[in-house]
Amino acid sequence: METDSMKRFTDTPLWNSRSNKRMWDYYLNGVDESMKGESSPFDMGFASIIPRAYIEVSEFDALHDEGALYRDKIINAGGEVVFNDTKGTYHGYDILLNSKVAKDSIKKRIEFMRESFERGAD
Repeated sequence: METDSMKRFTDTPLWNSRSNKRMWDYYLNGVDESMKGESSPFDMGFASIIPRAYIEVSEFDALHDEGALYRDKIINAGGEVVFNDTKGTYHGYDILLNSKVAKDSIKKRIEFMRESFERGAD
């Protein structure tokens, strides 16, 4: 809830910082204060083997910067990330399945999965 994108995108469609704050309030309801640091993968350490990851962010999304920071965290821990930073989009943009940007992203997701399964077969 501290990044620039979280502070900027308070009223974007489908998901914004207000929605995100509400989600955390629901998610952490009743959680002991000492356990809150373990409530998000972002705040946890990584195992010795980090699987290859696909991270996709939207340009006008409260979660944009968190996605980029998570990418950096994985890379700094020695992991590999395919990062898709979609332009002109907001959180959930792919609900418009027939838009060019959604079709392009879906192709990238499928290609990532295909490559990952092929690597796993080796």
